[in-house]
Amino acid sequence: MKSHIVKPVIALGLVLTLGACASLGTPSESRADRFSRIHAGLTQDEVRSIAGAAPDITTRGSNGDALWIYHYEDLWGYDAELDIQFHDGVVTDKFSERVEG
Repeated sequence: MKSHIVKPVIALGLVLTLGACASLGTPSESRADRFSRIHAGLTQDEVRSIAGAAPDITTRGSNGDALWIYHYEDLWGYDAELDIQFHDGVVTDKFSERVEG
């Protein structure tokens, strides 16, 4: 009779352990890693889904040009800034640089 109880208890323990491990997921992706996925041709909605809402947005004229500016810590721990240029709501260029200070 003991073996009828032991096997389900062991199986339940295994399932709970695997479930706990699965819930841990993968290590979170850094902002620098997410920013690397941004490229020319993406829409503003696609960029927002990758990088989140830009804290600083500058618009230029009435032709749909915009500059989104993100501040982040690069892979080496330095403060950096990513500028993403849009024309008519589509990425045309991006530029990243370290910020001194």
